[in-house]
Amino acid sequence: MENARDYVILEDELVDYAKNEEGCESVGSVLVLYTGGAIGMQPRDGAYEPEPHYLTNYLTQMPIFNDTLFCRQKREELNRRWTSKEQFSPRLPTCRPSTASVTLAIPLTVRKRRILYRVIEYAELLDSSNCVMDHWISLAKDIEQWYDHFTGFVILHGTDTLPCAASALSFIFENLEKPVVLTGSELPITQLCSDGQHNLLGALLFAGAEYGIPEVTVYSQKQLLRGNRTVKSSATDVDIFVSPNCPPLAESREDIKIYYDRIWKSNDKKRRLRVNPDLCPNVAILRLFPSISAETIKAFFQPPVEGVILQTYGAGNVPSNNQELIEILREASLERKILILNTTQCWRGTVAVVYATGAILNTLGVVSGCDMTPEAALMKMAYVLAKWKDPATRRRMLAHSLRGEMTEPILETRVGLQSIIASPREMIDASLEHTRGLGELLSNADANGLAPQWAQKVFPALMCVAAETDDTETLEQLFRIAGHFEWFDHSHRSPLHLAASVGSIVVCRLLLDGGANPNVVDKFGYTPLSYAIRSNNSTPALIELIRQYGGRLPAFMSAKAKEANNAARLGLIRRLRLYKLAGLTLEELDAEGRAALHTAVVYRQLNTVRYLIAPARGSSSTNLYESSELDMFEVDGAEVDPHQRTGYGMSALEEAKRRNFTEIVQVLEACQ
Repeated sequence: MENARDYVILEDELVDYAKNEEGCESVGSVLVLYTGGAIGMQPRDGAYEPEPHYLTNYLTQMPIFNDTLFCRQKREELNRRWTSKEQFSPRLPTCRPSTASVTLAIPLTVRKRRILYRVIEYAELLDSSNCVMDHWISLAKDIEQWYDHFTGFVILHGTDTLPCAASALSFIFENLEKPVVLTGSELPITQLCSDGQHNLLGALLFAGAEYGIPEVTVYSQKQLLRGNRTVKSSATDVDIFVSPNCPPLAESREDIKIYYDRIWKSNDKKRRLRVNPDLCPNVAILRLFPSISAETIKAFFQPPVEGVILQTYGAGNVPSNNQELIEILREASLERKILILNTTQCWRGTVAVVYATGAILNTLGVVSGCDMTPEAALMKMAYVLAKWKDPATRRRMLAHSLRGEMTEPILETRVGLQSIIASPREMIDASLEHTRGLGELLSNADANGLAPQWAQKVFPALMCVAAETDDTETLEQLFRIAGHFEWFDHSHRSPLHLAASVGSIVVCRLLLDGGANPNVVDKFGYTPLSYAIRSNNSTPALIELIRQYGGRLPAFMSAKAKEANNAARLGLIRRLRLYKLAGLTLEELDAEGRAALHTAVVYRQLNTVRYLIAPARGSSSTNLYESSELDMFEVDGAEVDPHQRTGYGMSALEEAKRRNFTEIVQVLEACQ
């Protein structure tokens, strides 16, 4: 299979050749995954049908998709894995059977960039009406397999369920840092009036040009739309897709226009792409209509249904005088813990608590879907149900914008704003009413007034106090307003510093999942991992959590040694064990040239000396990290070198003899 994988990865020689091409300033690479759809169909007996390799053969013959000026002879020489009679690879190690084309190249872009691409064609070309969730999970896994080898990815998909596919993929991909562009067409690409040529070419440009759009998007009719905001607006026109409540991320008209302020980016760029392999299929959409019967509504809440998208009237309204309906919703949501998401039947606008007919749903535990499309709501529900099991957590995740799929409300009344300004003590409490009001100040206040400056000063205090006091609810509210946790107090300590300092693993996990930087240094030179180790409430599990997210001790070796040596000076053996778990050898030298053992000797910490020179017994680090009790890992020594010398040439034994510390001399001589 490894040889088969080589048919997908672009040849190094070809990429190097492109880089050295006259007039070329940069090279991009795109993997195209062709799943089916009208774009590659062939007319047959009065109807369009998929034809194997029909699309790719057409692309090789079109100069706009296969630049004949790109030294055809040289490229054919480099594509030597294919014979003159064989234009497609053997079967690839993809989730579904497929083949790969030879390398193709579009002409140099205006930015003098050469984009090379290869097409993976699945053996079974599907009409999009036949697609199911498993197909999209398979696509994501295939992209994950070659994620490191390409600049971006294009998925050719039938248009009927393309918005569903885009929405699903936006949730399946976690920590996405490369563009994934879906496109298709109403007519085959070979037809004279087809929209396929423009759509595919645009998708290749946005996937391979490194514009910095790390999202799952849809390209159609010169617009790049957020995938989970897109709906199909026409059954027959070439203007297939629209994004009713989210403007385009980019447009390609006379030139390329990128709206960077609209782009949704991963919270944590340090974490690798992860494909979430599970979507819960036990979801349903219930569209209300006048005089809908109670029996019909009940049917939607029968097993195995776990989540229901409730499409309501206008701004999220239901017939509040229908007590039977209200009771069905109450029982399903509050007693049987079925997740219910309230979305509007209207294309434009959002769910809002404007009328009593909508406010009643809030009392039933129904979550507002704001302005989500039906496709996004359905796929988000499937994602949330599969990923989280706790009902309260599920509701919180539904209420948050996870991938830019909805516009969260942040407005509050003027009375609420006045109460914030008048009551600093209540402001510290950070109630829901107050944090929403603060959101208005941050987002909508007059730029020339005092409110923005005032809010900017108060917000870090709210965030840091909440982190230090284990107030996850307030942190989540503040995150919904600000969209990040990168706030600092007067000592440049982040909320993660403060949560780590009190040993709160729950808050630390919330902050790290929200994209908090685990390596910010405060004005004293300490990282959150430093604070976690120094906390009286610290555990091995907390240390491992921060390390899993890339957390490190200060970059300078002497700074690391200073921390460990301070613990040795005070005889804090448990803290030294945590430094060991955090990756220190405890043999690092500080600015004075001493390691932990030398420091322990100088300060006559006998038990610390014994721990440092005791042998490591090879206990399982996995068991240590899974435990929340420090006693579970107090079984090993540090096994430092007892003969290690200071920067000025003294060994620990010599230091002990010099000070006449007899008991330490005896311990050290015993291990000579």
